[in-house]
Amino acid sequence: LEARNVIDEETQRLISESDASGKGTLQERHARAMDALLEKEEGENQSDLAFLKQNFANLKSEMEKQSKAASKLEGKIAIMNGGLESKHTELFSRLREAYEKHAEALSQLQSFKLLSESERLAGPQRIHLLQADLDQEKEKEKEMQRKYAELMNQVQDSRAKVGVNGTS
Repeated sequence: LEARNVIDEETQRLISESDASGKGTLQERHARAMDALLEKEEGENQSDLAFLKQNFANLKSEMEKQSKAASKLEGKIAIMNGGLESKHTELFSRLREAYEKHAEALSQLQSFKLLSESERLAGPQRIHLLQADLDQEKEKEKEMQRKYAELMNQVQDSRAKVGVNGTS
């Protein structure tokens, strides 16, 4: 924005300098020269040639001034565009990074949703299987406790028959 203001100010300054010279714009001076040329009589070839040479020199110098001014403006525009292009490149790379992160996050979200759904379905089945295993282990424990008690009874009966007291 600041560069654009500088360019606009420079353009206005150049235009006002051109108008302040009192000679008018390039088109106006050319029109006056052509009018003056038409008004001259054909017999004054020598003065016409001098007039045309002077007019050509004036137009050429004005064209050179305009060319220099245009070159300055082109330089300023190139600076402004260069800044805009670098800003564009930076913003575009940041946008691409954000898009890639978004795509990755979206992919992870889909994966976690799929995992969550499969866990939701598998959870009750796992609980049922673990409960069945627990019940089976409890049954084994009861059976082993019963066998242990039976064996202890047999040991006591055997000791009683032999006459050995349980305290030695």
